[in-house]
Amino acid sequence: FEMLVRTLAFGVKKMVTGVDRWWNVFELFMIVLPLLDFVVESLVTRPLAVTRLLRLTRLTRLVELFRLRRMKVLSLMLRGLLGGLYTLFWAVVLLFATIYMIACIATATIGRSIDDVPQIAKDELFTTVPHSFFTCFRCFMGDCSTSNGFPIVKLLSDRYGILFVLSYYVSTVLVVFGIFNLIIANYIESTLNAAKMEGEKTRTQRQRESVRIARLTRQLVKKFCAAERLCSASQESDDQEVKRIMTGSDFTDISGLSATVSKEMFLCVIQDASVQKLLDDLDVPSERAALFDILDA
Repeated sequence: FEMLVRTLAFGVKKMVTGVDRWWNVFELFMIVLPLLDFVVESLVTRPLAVTRLLRLTRLTRLVELFRLRRMKVLSLMLRGLLGGLYTLFWAVVLLFATIYMIACIATATIGRSIDDVPQIAKDELFTTVPHSFFTCFRCFMGDCSTSNGFPIVKLLSDRYGILFVLSYYVSTVLVVFGIFNLIIANYIESTLNAAKMEGEKTRTQRQRESVRIARLTRQLVKKFCAAERLCSASQESDDQEVKRIMTGSDFTDISGLSATVSKEMFLCVIQDASVQKLLDDLDVPSERAALFDILDA
């Protein structure tokens, strides 16, 4: 119902080509979704996983909350997060490649002689590359223990001595203090840049809107000045003469004029089709008969 009222109020063209066109497409999708759910339920005898998924997708309507003014900060944070996904993707690739190389080395060295450490051999932590990869990732994240709670680093250092201690130290410094901090720094930078670009984009749109309103207002004022000047020159200010002037003049030669517009002339001028078009572009309400009293107040 809301979508229908907005379409009747603003027109199909503005809904499709306006500033909020993507939000309108999203709302249309959310309207079609329940209809599709109803059709699927009527065609099948028992609920399917796809019907549950269609119902869950209705929760995406909560995204409209980001359009509220009070959610502006949260909206900027979300846009910054989305803007940093590209950097985050390559950060994951770098981290994956580094841990994969360490896992291959651990499988080729520790995995061959793991029987000497029964606590680790029982859990098969380094028997294959995938197991070694997951074990290394856990250790770098702080969960470096067996299923029975024995510390993996302590068990391996007792078995391999100073060689393992140095290897573990170098790999930890490389991953935790090197790659992790690098990922955080680049991700924060890309997020801030995305938020900054979004702010500049919004500022540019506001400037363009201000220029558009100023241009339309100038054209509107020129029409009133032209009508007043031509009527004063002909010493006729009746309705028919004003309409004739508004129809026959292109108003391209009027600039830098000032005029006093009477209420009768104002009401006649705003009846012109070109003036109505300018008022529509300026989003002036359709009840324009009282505009003179509002502007003259």
